[in-house]
Amino acid sequence: MKPPVITESFTLLPCNKGSTIGTEGCEEHQLVTADKRIDREVSVLFALLHDDAARSRLVRAETAWFAYRQADSASQADIYEGGSESAVVAVLCATNDDKARSTDLYGFFQGLELGRSHVRAFP
Repeated sequence: MKPPVITESFTLLPCNKGSTIGTEGCEEHQLVTADKRIDREVSVLFALLHDDAARSRLVRAETAWFAYRQADSASQADIYEGGSESAVVAVLCATNDDKARSTDLYGFFQGLELGRSHVRAFP
C-alpha cells in the first residue's frame, strides 16, 4: 500500500494575469503547488501510522476529502455557470480547500508525534 497522490484532471495553463484564461493558469499553478504539499504531508503521516489498517483509513479519508474538494469547487463555480469566471472560481476554491486540508493534516501530525523522538519534520 502506498500513500495517495493528488492527480488533477486539467492541463496546466500558462500564467498571465492579463486575461481570464491566464488568471486561471496562475491559479492552477498555485493549486498544483498546494497539491504537492499535501502529497508530502500525507506521505509523512502514512509513514508514521502504526499498521496497514490505519494507513488504509488514511487512504480512504484522503480519497473522500478529494471527492469533497471536487464537489465543493464545482458547486461554488456554479455561481458563474456558463461564464469564463467559472473555471477561475473552481480553481480558487480547490486551492482554499487544499490550504484547509493542510491545516487539518498538520493537526493530525502533531497528534502522531506526541511522545515520539526522531520524527521527520512536517513539510
